[in-house]
Amino acid sequence: MERIFFREKQERPQPEGAERYRIGVTGLGRGVGTTFVAAALAFYFRDQGRQVSFNQCLDPASCSGLLYDQVAMDKRFAHRQFEPVYQKLAEEAPMMRRQNKEAGVLWRLPVPDDCGKKRTLTPRQQARLMAAAGEEVCIFDMEADYSWDDYLMDMDVIFVVVDPLPSKLIRSRERYRVLKKMELAGCRIIWVVNKMSPGVDKKQVKNYLKADYILWMEAVDTRHVYEDEYFCRFHWENAEIQRKFIEIFTKVSRFHSSLSWFSISKDVEM
Repeated sequence: MERIFFREKQERPQPEGAERYRIGVTGLGRGVGTTFVAAALAFYFRDQGRQVSFNQCLDPASCSGLLYDQVAMDKRFAHRQFEPVYQKLAEEAPMMRRQNKEAGVLWRLPVPDDCGKKRTLTPRQQARLMAAAGEEVCIFDMEADYSWDDYLMDMDVIFVVVDPLPSKLIRSRERYRVLKKMELAGCRIIWVVNKMSPGVDKKQVKNYLKADYILWMEAVDTRHVYEDEYFCRFHWENAEIQRKFIEIFTKVSRFHSSLSWFSISKDVEM
């Protein structure tokens, strides 16, 4: 497709941090908006002056869409090399730690060639991908699959994205049990109910999740989603979408200057 990409502003330098914070974002099933939330978190912390990486953890052999395509990375890197991280992992080759910087974020993503060759990472290769992230704030967009779940245990905080559609909740019951077990074992989990609308029965969703920390994310007009892809924009560059995320992140999450913990009000309302 002949989409149009304009670089709107220059990247600004990011300060190096002495400490590293790992934020996992996963879904209570697939197609719930995990990547949507994870990318917004990356830009939110970028705007806080943090050095941020976005690390996508999935199985290219079975994925149905790529963030690489959504944000037109091929056009963004038309005159520079986008390091094929998954290829490097598959070939047991070294990875460059500071490659793929765009819009102030380091991107470690699968590319179309990974899907075409149906690459699947071994446990050792998965571990290398996780270990490569050494930035001040590392966002891990983790596929809702058991093969990645062990890595969630090592996150400083886990965002679990939920689609409140009853049929989705029913089909995700087993995954809910796995994640709830992590929460009860001591993992800090924040539940993000995405695609909220007046038709959602919040009481039933609360009873299902049985969680202390719930963020209610208003549904985004699909018009904005389509516009952003056609104009090769990150969703954060869309003022309407950014406003929704800033409202929710600034209202419910207050990182201290050390970024060492969240201070969140229980059952947060939008």
